Amino acid sequence: MRQFQLHHILCKSAWEALKFQDKEGYFPKGHNGPWGDADTNVRTTAHWPLTTFKAYHITGEKIFLSATQKACDYLIRKKQRPYGYTFCCRTNETGKNMSNGLIGQAWAIEPLILIGKSLNQREYLEVAQKIVLLHKYNMKHHAWNYLEINGKILGINQALNQQIWFAALSLTIGKILGDSKLIKCARDFFNNLPCLISFFEEKGLISHTFVGHHSIYRNMIKELIGKKNKGAVEHDKRYLLSQGYLSFILYGLAMAYEYHSEETFWKDDRLKAMISDSIEYIVKDFPFGCGEKTGYRWCYNPTGIEMAYVLQVFKEYLRLESAENHIALFLSKQFEFYYDFEKNMLSKNTMDPNILSARLYEAVRLKNYNISISH
Repeated sequence: MRQFQLHHILCKSAWEALKFQDKEGYFPKGHNGPWGDADTNVRTTAHWPLTTFKAYHITGEKIFLSATQKACDYLIRKKQRPYGYTFCCRTNETGKNMSNGLIGQAWAIEPLILIGKSLNQREYLEVAQKIVLLHKYNMKHHAWNYLEINGKILGINQALNQQIWFAALSLTIGKILGDSKLIKCARDFFNNLPCLISFFEEKGLISHTFVGHHSIYRNMIKELIGKKNKGAVEHDKRYLLSQGYLSFILYGLAMAYEYHSEETFWKDDRLKAMISDSIEYIVKDFPFGCGEKTGYRWCYNPTGIEMAYVLQVFKEYLRLESAENHIALFLSKQFEFYYDFEKNMLSKNTMDPNILSARLYEAVRLKNYNISISH
């Protein structure tokens, strides 16, 4: 067995990433993993500065701080929002929206919020605030609309993971800047979240699709997913998405809890049970698809890193037993199967090395765990 410290891995990857950063500040783009989208450089350039900033805090090396600031400065340039509205996260080659829904915008503002707060960079924070305010919140359906890059409203985004991440970051920037509107909308979302979630067939497997709070919609979705038809392509796709994004949903909730554990909505027993059931669903099926080279788990959404963070954050909230042991197991699998120790990149066994490597940033919220890797 080989032993590594997580912070050592993060710094080694950050150092390698400096070699790939363009003088304008951006990092090599990917293609949104299994979705095969023609991405712009916005996404990877939003992910990497969180890793380089962590490396700066660990080492004190100013070169990491410089790389961090160059990446954030690239993001706030007007050409990344060509019409003055949302970030352009992908081209229109596949006919999809170019903003990449709510999640494209959430990823783009994440470093601006966290790094902006830490470095007291008001411009970073104000760009993030502007982006969130552009998205109209629907109080009736307790969800955000999403926008095209030209400002066109495209309706309520139905991916639950995107709503959760957007809500967590909305609440964060709202509190930092004292924006009561953003705080009110985010609290409304989390207060109503237990009524918005549907489980897909199995207890703990949250449906990937956001279905609305009215009982008529919930009954419709239950009819659609209640019985598995092996020939139903749509059913199978929804099932794969629900499994593939479950740890990502939980990571978004963990992020919201870490930053805002004082909020009263965490006292809701329904929310607590939903989180507990979902964690148990993944842990019981450990390693939960590890080894897959295509799909949404591990090789795109870094499941091992995400579950380590989920267990770290929620162990007290849910009174989880053996959380530390499970954290070690999830991290060891993520790095054993997907980290290239010669290239110092999370780029092995994946259809999109640039994206998975950049998503190492999700580990910056973790403690400095020891990681055991089999020879």
